[in-house]
Amino acid sequence: MRETAETATELTISAPDQPGELAKVLTTLAESSINLRAYTAYVDGDRGYLKVVPSDADAAAEALCAAGYHYAVHEVITVVTEDAIGSAAHVTSAIAASGLSIGHSHASSAGSGSVLLVFNTSDNEKALAAVNG
Repeated sequence: MRETAETATELTISAPDQPGELAKVLTTLAESSINLRAYTAYVDGDRGYLKVVPSDADAAAEALCAAGYHYAVHEVITVVTEDAIGSAAHVTSAIAASGLSIGHSHASSAGSGSVLLVFNTSDNEKALAAVNG
């Protein structure tokens, strides 16, 4: 399977680290009919952070604002490739060979034969060209 890379918008939501907060944020997005292509969540100190790649970034931002959540916007690239040993290594090697740094990355697979990789790099346009060849 050949990689398919494209640009996307990622929102990083900041919320208090307390039980149920992740569910509240995800419910806010779901109730606004926002599909998430990918997400990752983590805690740093007393804050929780949720990085989402929504199907509609503008609608997601509007829903988050209406619910009182603070967020930051980042451009990322998404890569759909084969769910196989070494696929992520192949993509990250192509990005590295272009002299680019990866600020953060997360990935997901449901075992259906493909994987979604998300990258924020020092130059997303150059990374896109490197991955798409």
